[in-house]
Amino acid sequence: MRDCARSVGEHVSRGPAVKSFKFPSLLFVLFFLSFLSVAQTTTTLTKETSNNTSACGAANSPSYCAAAMPSMISSGSGTYNLAPGNVSSMNIHSMLYPGSSTKVFAYFEPWFCMTPGSGFAGSGSMCTGHIQVGYNSNDVATVHGQIDDMKSRGFDGLVIDSYGANLNFYDSVTQKVRDDLNARCSGTACPLTFALMEDDGSFKWTQCPRDGGGVDQTACITTAIENDLDDMNAKYFTAPAYLKVDKVTKQPSADGRPVVFYFFCEECFVNPVPNWGQIWGNVRAHVQPYAHGNGLFIFRNAPGFTHTESDGAFAWVNRYGTDSSDPYGLAYLDNFYDTSVTGSNSSLLTWGAAWKGFDETNAAWKPTPPRVYGQQCGNTWIQTFNQITNNANYGTSNQLPFFGVVTWNDYEEGTEVETGIDNCVSSLNATVVGSTLSWNPTFSSTAGSESTISGYIVYDSTDGQNLTSKSTLASGTHSINLSTLNLSQGNHTLFVQAVGLPSIQNHMSDPVAYSVGTAQPNASVSPTTLSFSTRLVNTTSGSQTVTLRNTGTAPLNIASIATSGNFSQTNSCGTSLAASGSCSIFVKFTPTAAGTRTGTLTVNDNAAGSPQTVSLMGTGTIVALSTTSLVFPTTRTGTTSAAQTITVWNRGSVRLNVSSVSMSGSSFLQSNNCVSASTGIAPGSNCSISVRFKPTGKGSKAGTLSIFDDGGASPQKVSLSGTGS
Repeated sequence: MRDCARSVGEHVSRGPAVKSFKFPSLLFVLFFLSFLSVAQTTTTLTKETSNNTSACGAANSPSYCAAAMPSMISSGSGTYNLAPGNVSSMNIHSMLYPGSSTKVFAYFEPWFCMTPGSGFAGSGSMCTGHIQVGYNSNDVATVHGQIDDMKSRGFDGLVIDSYGANLNFYDSVTQKVRDDLNARCSGTACPLTFALMEDDGSFKWTQCPRDGGGVDQTACITTAIENDLDDMNAKYFTAPAYLKVDKVTKQPSADGRPVVFYFFCEECFVNPVPNWGQIWGNVRAHVQPYAHGNGLFIFRNAPGFTHTESDGAFAWVNRYGTDSSDPYGLAYLDNFYDTSVTGSNSSLLTWGAAWKGFDETNAAWKPTPPRVYGQQCGNTWIQTFNQITNNANYGTSNQLPFFGVVTWNDYEEGTEVETGIDNCVSSLNATVVGSTLSWNPTFSSTAGSESTISGYIVYDSTDGQNLTSKSTLASGTHSINLSTLNLSQGNHTLFVQAVGLPSIQNHMSDPVAYSVGTAQPNASVSPTTLSFSTRLVNTTSGSQTVTLRNTGTAPLNIASIATSGNFSQTNSCGTSLAASGSCSIFVKFTPTAAGTRTGTLTVNDNAAGSPQTVSLMGTGTIVALSTTSLVFPTTRTGTTSAAQTITVWNRGSVRLNVSSVSMSGSSFLQSNNCVSASTGIAPGSNCSISVRFKPTGKGSKAGTLSIFDDGGASPQKVSLSGTGS
């Protein structure tokens, strides 16, 4: 488990005010020029819309995944870890200033696993103290997939959290990363390199406690750091792929010194305060005889430049305390860059940083309340990158040598970019009027902005699946004259893709039919997916509507309309649909078993691309709750209200097993006879959960009761609210 100071707790002195925010126009030009290179390429709809990341989109997808990683959501951030999707592969370097030669690294966490037999990931799931994300970090295929993904996005390497040789799982993952990267090297030339970041967790929990209890920890800490460095030297510093840097040129070099990061909270060690000057002096002397030279020591935050034995400093997701004037850490970054070029600091290695946001709601070490930096629908990602340009201390005449993305895969603190960054695009509506194709992105939040979209690709298809890119257009362009695309005679299906900035998820429009030449029918269905709310098994939902349109110039002959799975349909379409006409198909969901149920609505007709299909999904459950919300009367602080009861019914034909009942919100208490039912809950029977309100302070209080079971749609949730007086 990580130290909570790992995130934002370290104090830094206040620097100058944030410089004005602007996105350099030349950088947009570079985005656009790199974007144009995709023109006239061929691909498939599946490739451009499916998960293309190393994160787990489903069990066995990628092949090393045991479960899908769902979105992680909190009241403070909304969706702060997006479910894996189709992510922009634009090179990460394009986010930096024009002409940058900066090496960009991703900070990497090596500690994720899956409990044997588990098929559940995300909030509420745990393996060895960490949230399950669907994959096991200590797996050759997982490591290879993650490095492939980093390489595809243009990263130059990764910095791995290290807790010494004592945590064998983490160390085993690190060795797999080393071996994978070494295998990609050709002689001393390696496409990606790695470095280690030692955390004081490598010794504070097991050897040298932060509270010394009257015992000086100087000698203990010295020995612990030296032992960890000896282990690094034996296993990693000799690796071709380990990052070594020439301190004079500030460039990676096979003849350089190995780079080691330190993520220590030195001021946290007290009673008595260790002699850190003596510690670092002894450590430096200890590493002098290493065959590859003593390491370049890189310390955290602006004070790291003046740290004892410092060879440089790295920025980390941080801000000036809880100061509302620095909600996203931009003033912190400004101060870091200013400090890096002050006096002799300019001779040291500077590692800049960017992040998408921060949210530790689901971290086991979170404070109360948890700390949150909003993502602003991808704009925090852009702004933290822009801070290096806005600061003006670095550019082509004074290159920033290194840069770190916080982080590749820290799901628990809401900084991971592995699954892609949410820019809050809720839909990309495309239509054809005459010979003009138009589109418009809509956003689910007022923070959403088209500045997160690099540009648009217009695709042409004659079968609805195989795509040819016909035009690329800059962000802000919302239409194109189709006569400029040289489309062949006949029926076409057009798509528009909004391509995000690096690591931001892409979005594809619904298909749009278009005919060139002779009169032909053109069929389209909207929407192309339907998701139904959770239903009790053997009960029927209300209907959802699918619209079938004929945007062609000839009648559409309908041969059949049918559904598969636990879905049924009725429609108003008949056997023929006139040109420019539309009709409605009404789909209902009747689950026959608990769990996820899928099916397809299929329309067979005489249009190109037939059949037209709609993916159907719903979840069946055998669990019925007597209520999904409890509101408690106003209660004096420190006293306990009368109990309110939630009845959990098993409406299925098999026994229901409740594995746990959990509660969020410190002002609520629960007891139950559901989990203790050793033989489960028989069909038609129920169990009870008793909830009481004990406000910890005045004002409105809220919480959530979660019931984990095998009846489908787990966890079942009940919202709780009350007011303390």
